[in-house]
Amino acid sequence: CLRPQSEFWFVGGSTSVGREALLILTNPSQVDSIVDLSIFTENGTSHSSGLTGISVPKYKTTVIPLSSFVLRAQSIAVHVKSHGGSITALIQQKAIRGLNANGADFIAPSDLATAEAFFPGILVRGAADTAKFRKSGSKYSDVQNILRVFVPGDKDAQITFQVLGTNTDTFGTVLSVTAPAGKVSDFAIEGLKDGDYFGILNSDVEVLSSVRLVRARASSDRFVDFAWINAAAGFSNTRFVAVPEIGITKLSLVNPSSKPTTVTLKLGSATVKRSIQGSSAEVVLVSAGISVGIIPTSTAIHANLIVDTQGRVGALPVLDEKNISGEVAVNVH
Repeated sequence: CLRPQSEFWFVGGSTSVGREALLILTNPSQVDSIVDLSIFTENGTSHSSGLTGISVPKYKTTVIPLSSFVLRAQSIAVHVKSHGGSITALIQQKAIRGLNANGADFIAPSDLATAEAFFPGILVRGAADTAKFRKSGSKYSDVQNILRVFVPGDKDAQITFQVLGTNTDTFGTVLSVTAPAGKVSDFAIEGLKDGDYFGILNSDVEVLSSVRLVRARASSDRFVDFAWINAAAGFSNTRFVAVPEIGITKLSLVNPSSKPTTVTLKLGSATVKRSIQGSSAEVVLVSAGISVGIIPTSTAIHANLIVDTQGRVGALPVLDEKNISGEVAVNVH
């Protein structure tokens, strides 16, 4: 569920060969909306015509192929601003290699630019298989976990990105990189074995960022899939999230504080407490089809849901989904 807004940022997607990125704009209000787009790539700002004055009538959905504006762009960030009725927005990203489908994802809007960001839910599986795909040919070069960064200002960003394991059996990695101002940059996250991780980004200027998590199987039932994980906004109020009916779903919780904290979880009819050490994370398996309530205590926490369906992966943000109006509009894509 997404609350209608007048402004969105997306950091994710590609229009390179075999990649399709569709911007889905839905207007659930009673007022027509006009939308303006700003699109940024690894080469800077797009100056294509047609980025402004896009009509999204009331109760209607407008689908925009981003390749109409940025053809064969490897890395994309999109800024959406609406005038009139508030809208919702998603990017539908698909990958095809030859005649074979190689993954799809709905990319959710990112949080605002920040100098510090937390990424729960970097749950790596099939690391050896993804390496086999990359070695098999250049068309699989993007079967790689990456950090994507867009720097909206005019000063380059000096970034440190720590990928930390959730227990003593998982060893992470650290990236120290420079992201150029006004451009979208991708940085490979290498050396991660199968395990549960989370990320902490620190920058000397405010940036927008996301992580592409890949999954692959190189043996029988060969596949490649991916999910874009946004930086999770911290929250100290109670939040509820619905768990999908299918797949294996895990809730990843990050405690950004240096002190331990306790989180109360309402898992369907059960209530449990989980202690999270300072600057650490907990990963909790949750049953399919239940409602999960997350109740922080002493400090704000960050959370994402990661869904595994027969090896394929999806990431669901934990949002403040309280409805502020008298009705809920549902659009099925």
